[in-house]
Amino acid sequence: MAEKKSFLSGVIEKRNLVLLIVAIILLAGVFSYNSLPRQEYPIITMPMAVVTAIYPGASAQDIEELVTKKVEDLAMSAKYFDKVMSQSYNGAGVVMVYFDMTADPALLDDSKADLRYSLEALQSTEFPAGVTVQYSTDTGDTAGLLLAVTGEGRSRAELAERAETLKSGLRGLAGVKSIEISGERQEQIKVSVDIGKLNKTAVSLSDIAALIQYQNSLIPAGNIEFADDVLTVQTSGIFTDLKDIEELVVGISGETGATTRLRDIALIEKTADGDAKRYQYNGDEAILLSLHYQDKINIVSAGKKVMKAVEAYKAGLPDDIRVETVVDLGADVNASVTNFLVCFLDALVIVIAVIMLGMNLRNGGIIAFALPVTVMISFLVMKLLGIDLQFISLAALIMVLGMLVDNAVVVSDQIQVRLDKGDERQEACVNGVKDVAFPVLASTLTIVSIFTMFYSLPGSMSKFINSLPTVVITAILASYAVSIFVTPIMCYLFMKPSKTLAEGKLTLLGRLGNAMDKLLQLAFAHKRAAIVVALLFLLGAVGLLSMRSLTFLPTSNKAILDIKITAPGITDIRKADEAVQLAADIVRIQPETAYYATAVGGNLPRYDFCALPTGDGVNKGNVVVGVDLAAGGRFESNAEFLQYLQAEMNSRIPSCAIEVNQLDVVPSLSKPIQVRVMGDDSDALNAAASVIEAELYRMGGTLKIQSERQLKTEQYYVDIDDAQLNAVGLTKAELQGELNAALMGRQVSVFRQDAREYPIIVAGTIHSSAELLNFGIKTGASGIKYQLKQLAALGLKDEYESIARYNGKRMVLVSAFAQKDYSALELQSRLEKEIAKRDMGDVELLYEGDSFAMGLAIDNLITGAVIGVLGIMLVLFLLFNSFRQMLYALTAMPFVVVGSSLAILLTGLPLSFFAILGILSLLGVVVNNAILLVDFINRERARGGAIDAACREAVRQRFRPVFLSTMTAVLGMLPLALRGNALFTGMVTCFMFGDTMCMFFTLIIVPVVYGICENRKNLKARR
Repeated sequence: MAEKKSFLSGVIEKRNLVLLIVAIILLAGVFSYNSLPRQEYPIITMPMAVVTAIYPGASAQDIEELVTKKVEDLAMSAKYFDKVMSQSYNGAGVVMVYFDMTADPALLDDSKADLRYSLEALQSTEFPAGVTVQYSTDTGDTAGLLLAVTGEGRSRAELAERAETLKSGLRGLAGVKSIEISGERQEQIKVSVDIGKLNKTAVSLSDIAALIQYQNSLIPAGNIEFADDVLTVQTSGIFTDLKDIEELVVGISGETGATTRLRDIALIEKTADGDAKRYQYNGDEAILLSLHYQDKINIVSAGKKVMKAVEAYKAGLPDDIRVETVVDLGADVNASVTNFLVCFLDALVIVIAVIMLGMNLRNGGIIAFALPVTVMISFLVMKLLGIDLQFISLAALIMVLGMLVDNAVVVSDQIQVRLDKGDERQEACVNGVKDVAFPVLASTLTIVSIFTMFYSLPGSMSKFINSLPTVVITAILASYAVSIFVTPIMCYLFMKPSKTLAEGKLTLLGRLGNAMDKLLQLAFAHKRAAIVVALLFLLGAVGLLSMRSLTFLPTSNKAILDIKITAPGITDIRKADEAVQLAADIVRIQPETAYYATAVGGNLPRYDFCALPTGDGVNKGNVVVGVDLAAGGRFESNAEFLQYLQAEMNSRIPSCAIEVNQLDVVPSLSKPIQVRVMGDDSDALNAAASVIEAELYRMGGTLKIQSERQLKTEQYYVDIDDAQLNAVGLTKAELQGELNAALMGRQVSVFRQDAREYPIIVAGTIHSSAELLNFGIKTGASGIKYQLKQLAALGLKDEYESIARYNGKRMVLVSAFAQKDYSALELQSRLEKEIAKRDMGDVELLYEGDSFAMGLAIDNLITGAVIGVLGIMLVLFLLFNSFRQMLYALTAMPFVVVGSSLAILLTGLPLSFFAILGILSLLGVVVNNAILLVDFINRERARGGAIDAACREAVRQRFRPVFLSTMTAVLGMLPLALRGNALFTGMVTCFMFGDTMCMFFTLIIVPVVYGICENRKNLKARR
């Protein structure tokens, strides 16, 4: 009976078919790479809804009681609710509802829709009449291209027309989702009625409003039927010129017959909305065009086509009109992806060079062949899973690149050993794979197990980093399959028995192996001393790490600073405009300023993934600064320039709250140091906030300290005399309506001219309390006018300007940033300890910021790491079928902190959250070397070798694959450490140093511990 062939023998015999499949995979991988969407960041949708309620004339407290509280109660009962924040102002309220980011997107959409329906029902049943509500789930896409259209001496209307023309030319391009134009202050027809003159007439503002409506109407007259035709009769009923409005007759004197026209008591003019947002670019008035790309496209190629169209449009413009590029995401993505691809290619070259130097060219080529196959499989799976090509997924490939040859190194090395022992070629390939297949599988699964901890990260962090573990796990599993099925074929085709070197001639690896053997001899001669020395290293490393400052996330290395400005008061945009202009003047004279763009009345359109929208308002402003540090030569980092600008802003614009910020690498809704003070009594909240703010100043190390207290200001209060109102036959609605029109204005109709519509606004001109008291209000019953002072008393009353709430309670937010070389985590920890000593009254304190985010992330990470380590332990137990030997393999794990602490010490990097991720990621990697050693020791002992001799032989035989796999993993990350995104610098640096140091501890400590324990076990057995 013929001997049954193994599966591996069949693979080698069918090698042509396997190689054809490999060729197909390579082609599919190249196609997948070329067609992968390219983005700068992973796409994250913030699951939130924004409810905006307008209630003209209502105080902030009225808005809170009548609107925002009811919306909050409704939101807090919604499915997948996470938190709700609200702000109540005079006349308006905004409620922001945040949903659980981990919930299924489809279920979140259902929850948002349910909230909308419930809100519509609430508006019709419980909101006061006159409240208008807007509901939005659009949290603001990042503009893929932000352009500024400017022109010295040109009107905004003309600039807006130019922007509209450009928009029309770009709208149909492939990949463009939407284009928005902002900054065009809507023109309106303003009818400013002189209240003094109006009081002398018999008409009211309501009469004027009605007259304009009636005289600007177009009602179809009907049709005339003829014998054989029907003609439509039309009338000329609408205004065609401003003179039509000016000539409206509002009164005729009964005594003289004199006619009073609207122009006699009012100024009628076309004017811009004074409270609308406005923008400038480099000091010139600007209209902004925000272009948004479709999801899941190649932004780089789409962006090049868009910019080509923009350049073509610019070529036809007059010299005094310019289209400036504020942000070009396509160019940014191209630079980011190109940088990572260069890092990837550098890493590829380094890995191959290490293999070639560590082995002969033939064997190095065999192992190197595994790299492109594994990488192309990874691209193919990324395409199937919908993972974009962005800096997270590319960084994952670079991180794991050196590890992708580990399995091929081990397999090919064992096949070489078999060949050198005289095995026939196919037999050597088959048995070589069989020797290491299970240990290599175990090594692969340990890496997979530890990288699953990344999935345990909370909220937006999980969605942001999700592609990293997916790509790593995909690549690692692919590398195992390639090493088992492809590497043996390459060995069969090209590998030859090793040539015997001349006596005394050693390769570099041979010399290193001999040095390691001597060190191992010393360790075995003094086993207990070796353990003690290793433990001292471990304790020292732990102590060193405990002394380092903790940080959560680094800031972005983008050359952009974002300045947020909040002016005092919330009703006059002129104060914000003055503050923004002062800030722009400071920025303009700095030699480090490459360009700057400003917004008054809110923020610039969202120009970066991490520039989260914070809400508009007439008291808000924004300055975005492009930075070129080399031009000034004064500062070494953006952080230093930031602190300089912050100090300048604070000293020269002391009346405003100003924040100069760097962009984050991950979007954050909170400041680095942040405390929410919550309760029902605003006075208690303000008092507690003052204590916290004072402590932040006392501590030092902080900047941009802000306390958003709930302050009262004096406001006029009209105390209506109900009895007098009833006596003259006037309703409260009539009185309030006239006051509203006089003070706030009212849109009464629309003026159409040149295919454009302009709202007609009727408003009074009241500038003093005397004019207000003398304001004449006409009764609907008798038509007689009464002065306001006859119907009501006018006084001053303290009212809140705004009221903030968080999860159903009033709230004051106190926040700060950490100065350069200070840790926000440590500062907030100190703050908590100091505040705990104080009597803060009847308030609740919620500490957030970096410490809250770090704590939440660490808690989840520990859970994920524990699960990962348990997975590793399960794999080791299945491999060795022994708790004792499982523990031998785990011996190297604690020593990951030795190299990592050395990395922190030598580089001066902070101990960031991602650095901790790098240290924990090592747990699954360093076990691989221990698996190879323990497995080999067991094999040697099974052949009858002594324990100590088997341990030393294992190090001698496994030194080459252990050293090569470690060096390829470590040096493959070098480009990412030197030129990669700031997010990964600490992570890969800790990984590189940790893996290198752990290799030496593994080669010494694992055999020593194995020898001590097994010898003691045998000694007990003999007794």
